[in-house]
Amino acid sequence: LSNDLIGEVPFTLWPAHSIAWTGYLAIDEPGDYTFALDTDDGSTIEIDGAVVVDDGGTHRERRAEGTRTLEPGLHPI
Repeated sequence: LSNDLIGEVPFTLWPAHSIAWTGYLAIDEPGDYTFALDTDDGSTIEIDGAVVVDDGGTHRERRAEGTRTLEPGLHPI
């Protein structure tokens, strides 16, 4: 995603929006895996139907992380 107005002065806000990506995460080796988001405002990462990273709410850009133990195989994300 991109917005040609980022960095422009004055910066014009666009309407609120949301995007959801879905797919599968392929794990070859069992272990603890760390996932991270660098976002402003609310975002989450869900794996196997459970929230692993929750960076909800209204806020400036920040990093949020979460760790999950995963077994080999495909995991809905």
